[in-house]
This record gives sequence, C-alpha cells and structure tokens, in this order.
Amino acid sequence: RPAFEHITLHEVFSDLGIKGTERERVELARDLGVVIDDLNELKQYQVKMAREVLDYVRSWGLEPVYEAFSGDIPEEFIEKYPKVRHFKKLDETSFVYGRLHPADPLFAEIGSAYIKKQHQMFGPGHFYYISPYPEESPGATREEKDELQINFAKSTVNGIKTADPKGKWLCSGWAFTADRVTWDNRALKTFLDAIPNDMFLVWDVWAEMHPMYKWTDYFFGKDWAFGVIHCFGGNVSIFGNVKDLIRRVQEVASDPKAKNCKQFFLSPEGITYNSMYFDLATKLAWDPKKVNLETYLPDFADRRYGEESSANMVKCWQELIESVHSTNRYNDHFYHRWLAPFPNNPYSVFERSNFVPDFTERLPYIKHLNKALEYALLEKNKQMDNKLYQNDLVDITKQYLGELFNYHLLQLNRSFFKGEQVGFETEAKTINRIMDDLGKIVSTREDYRIEPIIEKSLRIPGVGPDTAKRVRDSVSGFNGYEGAWNWDYNAKDFFELIKFYYLKRVDFYIAVLREKMQSHQTRIDHVKELEPTYHKLTIDWIYNDLKVKPEDRYQGSSAQAATEIFSSWKDISSLDLTPLFGLEVKFGSKVIWEDDFSQTDNWKSLGGERGVFASDGKVVTMKSLRGGVSYGCVFPRLIPIDKGLVIGFRAQLVGDGNRLSAVQVFWEDSAGQRRDTYLYPTAEMWATGEWEEYRVDLFGLLSLLGEVEKVKPVALKAIHISNRPAPCEVRWDWMKITAD
Repeated sequence: RPAFEHITLHEVFSDLGIKGTERERVELARDLGVVIDDLNELKQYQVKMAREVLDYVRSWGLEPVYEAFSGDIPEEFIEKYPKVRHFKKLDETSFVYGRLHPADPLFAEIGSAYIKKQHQMFGPGHFYYISPYPEESPGATREEKDELQINFAKSTVNGIKTADPKGKWLCSGWAFTADRVTWDNRALKTFLDAIPNDMFLVWDVWAEMHPMYKWTDYFFGKDWAFGVIHCFGGNVSIFGNVKDLIRRVQEVASDPKAKNCKQFFLSPEGITYNSMYFDLATKLAWDPKKVNLETYLPDFADRRYGEESSANMVKCWQELIESVHSTNRYNDHFYHRWLAPFPNNPYSVFERSNFVPDFTERLPYIKHLNKALEYALLEKNKQMDNKLYQNDLVDITKQYLGELFNYHLLQLNRSFFKGEQVGFETEAKTINRIMDDLGKIVSTREDYRIEPIIEKSLRIPGVGPDTAKRVRDSVSGFNGYEGAWNWDYNAKDFFELIKFYYLKRVDFYIAVLREKMQSHQTRIDHVKELEPTYHKLTIDWIYNDLKVKPEDRYQGSSAQAATEIFSSWKDISSLDLTPLFGLEVKFGSKVIWEDDFSQTDNWKSLGGERGVFASDGKVVTMKSLRGGVSYGCVFPRLIPIDKGLVIGFRAQLVGDGNRLSAVQVFWEDSAGQRRDTYLYPTAEMWATGEWEEYRVDLFGLLSLLGEVEKVKPVALKAIHISNRPAPCEVRWDWMKITAD
C-alpha cells in the first residue's frame, strides 16, 4: 500500500481513539527509508509528498485513484474493540495485526470514514481500488470463504456508496487469477453478483497471456478492462509475442460478447524494458483494428530513430520479432539465479527451476540476435546523440550476451557430467568473458547503475542511513534480508549487480564443479554445498557498501562498447544451435508408437486425488478436481533410443486451472537400470482453451542433459502425463513417437 494511504488509514484509527504505536513508527520508517523519531513528523513528510504527486496528476486532467478499506487493523484496534469479528493476518512481520471481518458492521463504517478522510486530506476523487485478499486464502472451510467473499463485496459497496454516492470500485482480478481453488466460477459469480453493475469495473490483469474473461463468461456481465502485465519484477530480458498481442486485442475488439470491455491498461511490474512491446500496446489501446506489423514497425522506427536510420532499424526489429519477440515465455538469463547441476536438469534454481526443454527452442534466437545487433550497429554514427537508440543498443547487446551465457553454461555442465577437463575450462573462460562484457555494456548507461539511484535517494530530506542497503536488497534478497523465500525475484542487470554479485556467484559455482571434477564426482548436494555460500553472497551484497572505482566502468560510449563486444562474439559458426523443442523439430518418417486417444485402455492411473481420465472417442480429458492427476502408458515393446527419436503431442488446457505440470518418459540404460526424464514442455501453458502442439527431440535432449555421455540409453519403456494440483482440465488430442 502506498505510504500516504497507510498514514491516512491510521488517521481514521486515531479518530477512533487508537493512537500511533512504536511498532507502526518503526515499520513506516523502515518501509520509507527515513529516520524520523516523531511519528507525526513522519506523517507530515509523507502527506506533503503525496499532495505534490496528486497535484501533478490533476494538472494533466486526470483523476486520482484512492484506496478502499481492505480490513487491515493494528493490534491496538482489538484491544479497544475486543468483541469485533476479525482474523489474524499470516504475515506477522507487519505492524498490521489482522483483518477486520467484512461481516462486522465496523468494516463498512471504517471503509466510509477512510474514503472521507482521503478526500479531506488530499482532495476529491471518485475511483477506489481494492481487491479481495490477493494471494491469500482466508477461511478454513468453503463456508467460511464464501462468507468472507460475499460480505467483502457487500461491505465494500456500502462503504464506498455511503462516503461517495458517485464512487466507482476498481478491482484487480489478480486475486481471482492467482487462486482458482478459492475463486472458482461459482464463488466468483456470487461475489460479482453482490456488486451493482453501475459502480464496478474488474481488471483482467494478465489478459495478454492468461485471459480471465474466457473462463468467467466475460465476467458474468460486469464491466471489465483488458490488462497487460507482460513482465514481472525480474523479467528484464527482451520478450513478448507481438503477433499474439495484436491477435488477442483485435479478437476482443471484434467479439460481440466482449461488449462490456471498457478499458485497456498496462500494469507491468518492471518498467524501462521492452519499449517496442509497450509502444505497440498503446497503439492497440487506441484503435486495435488498424494495427498491423507491416505498417506499425516502419512507423515505430521513424518515430524512434528518424527516417534516415529507419530501414536498418526495421530490419533489426524484424530479427527480434522472429526470435525473442515471438514468445510470451520470459526466459531468465541464468546468472540471475542460484545455479545447481542436476542429472535431469543442469539449470536449476533448486526447486524453483526455470529451465525446461523449451530453452532449446531459443537456441536459434542467437542467430537472430546476432543479425539484429549487426543491423543496429550500422546506424551507430547517425544515432550518436539519440538516447533511445543507445537504450535499445544496450538491451539488444545484453540480450545477445545473456543467450550466449545460457548456451555456454549448458556446455559447461555437459563437460562437467562427461568429466572433460579441457572442455570445462574452455567454457569457464568463455562464461567469464561474457560476464565481463555484460558489465561493460551496462556500465555505459546511468539507468543500468545502482549508484546514481542511491545518490538521488540520499538527497531526499530525512532519508535514513540504511537507504543503500534497502536499494541493494530490492534487487536481490527482495525485502527479506535474512530469510526471503523469493531471492532474486526482482533481479536486474545493473552494473554493480553483475560485477559484485552475479559474477561472484558464477565464479563460486564454477569452482565447486571444478573441485568435484578433480575427485571424479558428478553429484552435488545443493543444500549443503551451494546454498549456504549463495546465501552468504546475497547477505554480503546487501549489507556491505560498494565502492566503484572509475576504472571499473567502461570509459567509452554504448556504441563503442557494443561494437567491441560484437566483434568478439560475432562468429557463432561453431555453436550447435539446433532446437530440440518446438515446431522446428521435425517428425521422422517412421511412426514407432501413437495414440489417438479414442479410448483409454492403454493408460493406467498412477494416483491422484479426485481426478478423472476419460475419452469421448476423439479426445481424452484429464480432470483434476482438487489434487494432481497422473496416468501412464507402458509401450507394447521397448523403443530403441537412437538419433532422430522424436516425441510429439497436442494438448489443450481449459477450466479453472493454470498449468499442466509434466510429461515424463521412462527408459532403460545399458546396465538395465530404469531412468526417467521430465520433458516439461508445457510449463507455461495457461488455461486459454487453445490447442498447443509440442515436439521434443528425445535423443538430443538426453544428450543435452549429459545422459548419453554418462550412460547409454537403450530403450523407452513408458510415458506418464499429469497435471498439477489445481481444478483444471487437460485435453489430449494425439501423441506419437517417430524415428528416421
């Protein structure tokens, strides 16, 4: 919650006789990065800042969006009103003790007082934002959840209308998207039906990738808005399927059932990245039917670089559209994460792995990025004074280097598994060169440096001495310091991060693998051997002040740095960039095994909770009602594993779930041991109701993971399919295995 709204709410509590507490003062001071001993002085400081912001908003003819009451209450509230209905909030580190139950009459009363107090302190407004318990699931039973949800709707409406008869409730749909168990369609419809149509608008916050309106019957008649999140906190790579974005927005604009779609909005967690994607999104917001890439791209290039450079820059962006801007999968560059080699997964962030075989679908992107950078550098002399060009040049260069890092990390892990010392050391040197060049290119831009952010922050009156620490934490430990569960969630490509944090982590990882190789070991206990040092490096980064020397940074321009880097990495002829996943993988001429799912006799349940697996004669539906569901098929005979062995299938995810969990193959090695490999080709398949086809080069995948070098895969024995524990349906159309 913005600090000024926090302060306003406590003004309401003060009117009820509940005074500010020491815990509140400490919490606000920590969140704001200020050192002010007097709570009233702290509040005045924030109110002044808030009024300046709101004055600026109104100067543009815009209306502010205030906050409605969420139910947050401090412990002192319970002391004064001991009989009030409430429940304790799970986050005990916050000064917010708990939540007032929305069925309690005080909920609407405080909600009304809160709105009036915001008007009194900051001026009029008629829009109020609140979402019902996002990323939380209060209530122990279905009945308790229903009571909370319906009363939240009724009491929020009552609070808004009492304070402002013209008030409109703006509600983010993230709460509904993030927890489809709590917010199934029955619960969501009941909640929405309790709210008058003329005062409500719900945001379909992730509609460009996970459109809620498709599985909520267009929000059951309520007004709604098409939202684009695109990127979360740590997604700093170039990505976003621009062709798909155009298709989705135009589909909504021409859909008669979407007549209640009243707005289009952008709500990214990360800003300053992917400028073309968001520029395109704003064009679609105004007149989607007129937008097409053939006319948009030259217009974008003219506006951004001028007509003189437009032709080459259009070619540059076309290469990006054919690669990184052809996917909605936000691919990490793995130096952002804690690395650990696993037999089935050489890129693991422990249990939170971002590596899936579709990484190999990205390998051809390296060729396109190489070409895009070449086209962009042709215009460097004409664009010397264009900051927008410099920004794009840095982004394209670091994207190219990031994809090269992923490729060479893969080769490093393969050499580790194979015990090839010479190959390992070659890849280790290559990775260190890439990290040095990443630091070089981003150091040329002030907006890719942390020091200027800290310096500007320290010039704000009243800012505390821990400001630098808090800034460093925000891009690493992420508000956890000692015990965050989401390390590096908000990862960024700042120069200081690369040089003093990511590089140290990569060097440590390489050193551990090198030591293991010397003792002929290929297994690493990540909990004991990696995690403690990763944790220490994060804490050291947060707590120890940095001192960047002038010679640490590259002294030339972005264009000079990019030119030098491209000269070093231009030749990619030695790289094997053959994709092992995706539609570029070609089926062989010989079908070894196939299933059209006209019946399910060949598939046996492997366990699961309240799930079904049934065929209508054409399609099999795997339905999970609560827990995960898994079925397996043993092949009639062993299938030899040779070059050219490809597995393919077509699937569709529908209903209230979010993603299909796994496709897993079981195989036998030359020693007669049973082994398994997860394919995970649908780790980002969302419930859009669209059919997706997947193909995996199995022999190539096993080679990529080091399995072929360690053991000899002899034959496939079985295949398992499953979905994760969520109320969803996965439909299977066909599945087959082919060979050359």
